[in-house]
Amino acid sequence: MTNEARLPFSFSLDDLRAALGALGVLEGAASSHLPKWWRDLERVLLVEAELGYMLKYNERERLVDWLAVCSPVVARHRLAALASRESRHDGVLRLLVSTAESRGAMRDIYTVASAVLPWPRHSRPRATVPLFDSRGRSAPPRFEVGVVLAAADSRVRQQLLERAVRRGDLRASVVVALEFDFGAPPTQVELVEHLRVTKGSLRHALAALMLERRVTIDPDPVNKRKVRVRLLPAPSYATDGGESCPEGDTR
Repeated sequence: MTNEARLPFSFSLDDLRAALGALGVLEGAASSHLPKWWRDLERVLLVEAELGYMLKYNERERLVDWLAVCSPVVARHRLAALASRESRHDGVLRLLVSTAESRGAMRDIYTVASAVLPWPRHSRPRATVPLFDSRGRSAPPRFEVGVVLAAADSRVRQQLLERAVRRGDLRASVVVALEFDFGAPPTQVELVEHLRVTKGSLRHALAALMLERRVTIDPDPVNKRKVRVRLLPAPSYATDGGESCPEGDTR
């Protein structure tokens, strides 16, 4: 089955399961044949909003538990911006995020998402992500952070670690957007419009990323009045000794 949504790529249920397996969400689902978008976590979540109703109950539960533990790896500003622009099931995505937040995910991920994503309509049958276990109590996460990273594909592990260091803030969204969303280095105005944030917040994020030597701002070779933001090579993060995604904010 392929999609008929606004997402700018095709996908199937097998693609979704393979991507979730590579991220360490589903056991035994990783495949050598992975879709091109499997490293793009925010778009994996958008695909889940489209096809998640076709997953088995335990698979949906595992995704919610994974998100509850590793919510800091989600670039939340980019997720909200992409969902409002590309997904026709953004309400389902909000329900997924709110369920993860109820199980211990960072509150910030829901705060950002709830400002953009609507609640699903009652008539939409896909909004069936379970909120509670069969005993009527909040289901505790069945994941540990170290296990998540150990189960993730080695080709995405460093990216998850870098995302976790930034705890999903605007810096993370800028880095991921520069990696996946632009063919050429964008201007600051293009980034503001793409991520739907203010110019001031973007300037603060870029200043921090420049100090980290993760981005550089260079004059446009054609129009000297413009500057373009260019991504620099990522640093290397250790993956042993339990150094991984920070725990979710459970305040």
